[in-house]
Order: sequence, then structure tokens, then C-alpha cells
Amino acid sequence: VPGFPYMVGADAWASLPLVTFDMLKEFDRPYVNLLNEKTQMAAPFCSGGYWGIRYLNGADREELLDYTIAIGGGILYAYDPDPDILGPEYYRKAADERGVPLLLSVMNTALETGTVEDAINYVKRFVLAGKNGKTCFQLNFSNIGPGLSPEKVKIVIDAARFYGRTDTTEDSVYEIPEHVESF
Repeated sequence: VPGFPYMVGADAWASLPLVTFDMLKEFDRPYVNLLNEKTQMAAPFCSGGYWGIRYLNGADREELLDYTIAIGGGILYAYDPDPDILGPEYYRKAADERGVPLLLSVMNTALETGTVEDAINYVKRFVLAGKNGKTCFQLNFSNIGPGLSPEKVKIVIDAARFYGRTDTTEDSVYEIPEHVESF
């Protein structure tokens, strides 16, 4: 693709338990390799959208983590609901051990249900786990549903910015401002 230095593809259907890990290796990896060969971009074509790591254990889980990093351009993508089940701390540790950046995706239902304070504490846990590592970190609000009010979205993004600062810790307290800055 002339002029494109980088491309990312996502295939949510290529996730456990919809497919097996063996199917991913047999069909997905050769396709990603073919896209890299045909596009000849400066950076490799990245394939993401995989979740289901929670369905594997032990060496199989570690192999799938390494696989997703290899075809994900050297980034550990953690899509919901896996980080909710395994914990953002699990992914932070895995990214640190492998020396790769981490992208943590938050789960819309965790933000949508419960109080504003519940949503703030949820985001706080993810941001603190993500930022307190050896590699860079990105928080991803991937699935903002229609049931999540715009005001709540603004507050949790503001809280994420607050807890993402270098001077905030577990003991830092986010206070909801009277007026939350618009996007």
C-alpha cells in the first residue's frame, strides 16, 4: 500500500473459543505473513482483535501471548473481557517480562453498570497497573456502548488522565470536577 507506513487489521472472530489456537497458527499467521509480503510497508502489518487468552493455562497461555505479540507488531494487546478476568496486573507483568508495550482495553459493562465511583475505581486500577511497568502503556476504551452516558465517559477519561500522571499513586484521590472538559 503506497504511502502507508503501518497497517493494523483486526479479526474478532479469530479468537478463542470461536477458533482453536491451532487454527490461528494454521490460517491466521500465514495470512498475516502474506499481507506483509504483498504490502511491503516500512513496518509490519499488525493483526489484532484476539481475546480468549483466559481459556488457556500454563504454557499454552504463554505461547498464545507470545503469538499475539508476534503478529501484533510487538505490542501486547489485552482486549476485554480477558483483563477483567485475569487482571490488568497479569498483563502488565507479561508485558514487562517480554519487554513490549501494553495496550489494556476496558470493558464497557464495567463502566456502564454501577456508580460513577465504581467506574472511576475500575479505571484507576487499570491505569495504575498499566503505567507502573517497564514499558509504555495505552488504555483503550474500545467498546463504549449507548447505555454509557456522555457525562460518565468524560469523567472516566478525566480520571484516567489523572491517574496516568507521573505524580499519582494508589493513595491519590480523584475528585470529580464541577465541569469536565469536553473532548
